[in-house]
Amino acid sequence: MKNYKAANIGYLDNLDNQDKYKEAIVALFDSGNYAEAQLVARSMTEKFPDCAFGWKALGAILKMLGKTLESIGAMQQAIALDQSDAIIYSNLSAALQDINRYREAQMYCLKAIELQPALAIAYHNLGSVLNNIGRPLDAQAVCLRAIQLKPDFAEAYYNLGNSFNEIGAQPEAKLSYLHAIELKPDSLPAYDNMLMGMNYNPDFNISYYKKWAEKYGELISSRVNGKFTNHNMPKLGDKLKVGFVSGDFRNHAVGLLLENMLSNIKNIELYAYSAHSAEDELTWKIKSYFTKWTAIYDKNDEEAAHIIYKDGINILFDLSGHTRFNRLPIFAYKPAPVQASWIGYPASTGVKEIDYFIGDYYTSPIGEENHFNEKIYRFNGSYICFAPPNEAPKVEMLPALKNGFITFGCFNNLSKINDDVIALWSEILTQIPSARLFLKTNQLGDKNVRENLLKKFKNKGLAEAERRIVLKGASPRAELLASYNKIDIALDPFPYNGGVTSMESVYMGVPILTLKGGRFVSRVGESIASNVGLQHFIAQNEEEYIKKAKDFSLNINMLAGLRANLRNIALKSPLFEGARFAKNFEKAMSDMWNSRS
Repeated sequence: MKNYKAANIGYLDNLDNQDKYKEAIVALFDSGNYAEAQLVARSMTEKFPDCAFGWKALGAILKMLGKTLESIGAMQQAIALDQSDAIIYSNLSAALQDINRYREAQMYCLKAIELQPALAIAYHNLGSVLNNIGRPLDAQAVCLRAIQLKPDFAEAYYNLGNSFNEIGAQPEAKLSYLHAIELKPDSLPAYDNMLMGMNYNPDFNISYYKKWAEKYGELISSRVNGKFTNHNMPKLGDKLKVGFVSGDFRNHAVGLLLENMLSNIKNIELYAYSAHSAEDELTWKIKSYFTKWTAIYDKNDEEAAHIIYKDGINILFDLSGHTRFNRLPIFAYKPAPVQASWIGYPASTGVKEIDYFIGDYYTSPIGEENHFNEKIYRFNGSYICFAPPNEAPKVEMLPALKNGFITFGCFNNLSKINDDVIALWSEILTQIPSARLFLKTNQLGDKNVRENLLKKFKNKGLAEAERRIVLKGASPRAELLASYNKIDIALDPFPYNGGVTSMESVYMGVPILTLKGGRFVSRVGESIASNVGLQHFIAQNEEEYIKKAKDFSLNINMLAGLRANLRNIALKSPLFEGARFAKNFEKAMSDMWNSRS
């Protein structure tokens, strides 16, 4: 095969037929040279506009470069020229998922399967769609079909793991993730999914987690030819330049946790590096708080690292950890002299080039430094700050006063509701025969998931699960917030506590009953409760969790009083005071900068 090099594109003049173009594009694509592959593919579409392959290739390349909207246009042009190519439909489905157009993505997957029933990648993409629209049981079936068609399909295995994780089946998820890594030891997404999945597992082992996180860190470091040195040093009187790398600058937990703080920052310069093309009203609102906003979703890791380095960033934040759209490999280049991870992920990244992990004295108490590869920087009060929701309805009277019974509730993702949680909640409902449980989340829009969950509660001893438990799917945020007016006490899941969900709960006047755990992700509930004056809602063990649920359910006057005052209390707490949090954040930046080695 010929050697096509980015430094010399003169060979384009010699590509005088479609076969030569195909050979050049495939060679460049397979070598990871997507930037030049894009140039060649564009040239092919110009020279041979009626050739579907050129548009198909251009669409696939643009998706790899993060240019999602352009890639969709190219793929649609390819389909217009060739409606028999199943791969194009499957690729288009994957691109549409990147901008959350899941229904269309599902349609194109099904079309791909209709055209080519043994196309494993189409089943894999369909499994991803089904996970994203809250149908994990169906996702499992199609992922297993993809694996049956292609037994060495690592991506299908970690997708299968995600479908297990979505319903709280962590042991099965773990086995799937391990198999994905066994098949593809250098797959960063396989590691990401594996590490993220461990946070949900009640059988979490910190040494085991750190071993895998460090393997990930070593893998991305091994791909870096050279780290940046001679970083920008601010002159006396200059503001520190602080950069944020995230794919979640939008209506997402990360975006919601940034908004209040960003609007109150005065003494540092803010730079955003957006790793995802999706934008919404929150994106447009927070853009104005940044000195500079740069899209890096269409840049490879080295290119993005160069941009950050040239901007002279002093402190660079990862806001994703091992979640979707993360760009952790950028940090291995050390484009900023101080690097930190915050709010997007509840455990160590394993990346040795990241210096700090941000927590507080509740989530990261003294003595737990060994939980992280990074140094822990602890905020006084809360490590997070939330903006009061604009669309929030008024807090209504305590539901128990009109219902005559207590309604517990949880609006967290079903992945957090594992068998241990179900067993404990079943015991609470058994010991309080009149009580109800209201669960609301995306996956519960699926009838099969609802039936599966009710069966789990029955298996844990709750015979009347259908009568005692209300299950509702996703809804617009205003309707979600209004649903808190139907519950008296929120139950925090474990080991993965609620975050934004819990702050929405207290804003709506609903206290959260949380179980204190032994690691960061299991202490977020403790941090939120402590910062809003709900220390008596923190249980030290499962027995106390049940006892507190029973005791509080009998104290209607206390609950009614909290209902009337909790929003005002919350607004004056570290959880919602953006100006105070911004000062703490600025102090943290100064501390981290002055302590650099």
